[in-house]
Amino acid sequence: MDTQPHWYDPRFRTHLQHLDAPGLAQELLRQIPAYVSGYRSLGFQLKTLSSIRSRHELVERFARHWGLSCTG
Repeated sequence: MDTQPHWYDPRFRTHLQHLDAPGLAQELLRQIPAYVSGYRSLGFQLKTLSSIRSRHELVERFARHWGLSCTG
């Protein structure tokens, strides 16, 4: 995740105006410390798993938790 200006910075508001819906959703999630921490943790955990199934399940759990999955 790249470092972006904080939500209260006028540059951030200008940046938001140029995003599509998925981009806007990602930027808003990136403002939630728990999401950022979980995303980093996910990356570390994926490096330790060799099973494709385990990796997929881990990513799916993360995606469902944050509303990023439409698989029900």
